[in-house]
Amino acid sequence: MRTAAIALLLAGCAGLPGAPTNPSLVSSWGTLKAEHYVRLDVKLPDGKELHREMRGVIAIERPDKFRLRALGPGGLLLFDIICRGTYVKVIEAIRDPEQGVFGKILRSLASDLQAAYDLEPTPKDRTRSIAEGALLVEDPERTVRLTDFHNEHGQAIFYRADITNRQLGYHIELDVNKAEIDPTLDPKMFQP
Repeated sequence: MRTAAIALLLAGCAGLPGAPTNPSLVSSWGTLKAEHYVRLDVKLPDGKELHREMRGVIAIERPDKFRLRALGPGGLLLFDIICRGTYVKVIEAIRDPEQGVFGKILRSLASDLQAAYDLEPTPKDRTRSIAEGALLVEDPERTVRLTDFHNEHGQAIFYRADITNRQLGYHIELDVNKAEIDPTLDPKMFQP
């Protein structure tokens, strides 16, 4: 099903670069590595707002695995997480991932990225639609707006994601710097 949907994406993107035309769009790649530039805006429970910028490196293996490392200034490791389906493990973090808003955001971020990259598990209430040249992925907790699609070796890959997480009150702007389709990934990278 996913492979057929990607073919539709590529056909839809052919006439208007960067703008999808089919709401069932996904890509048929099996693995992906990408580098991101990320801006995070969080409204904390006490009303204060937090703004952070970081670089991210992600490795994905379909249908349900990814590893994400976030780096701050000077390459400082902010966090390193592994996700396999519903299993999310914080391997390392600059702050205790079991305390406060930080830990909640890290765990919710896994679901945000599963929505963006169309990874399993897929909640039954998740929808995909096209609006104003963007592929929207929505469920009760979040809206993921994917734009700026590029053709990478015959595969359509988004280069911009705007994620609004209503449950935890944060917004992420993610810009892909570079992506590699179907690289060979070491299976050990998805083990804690």
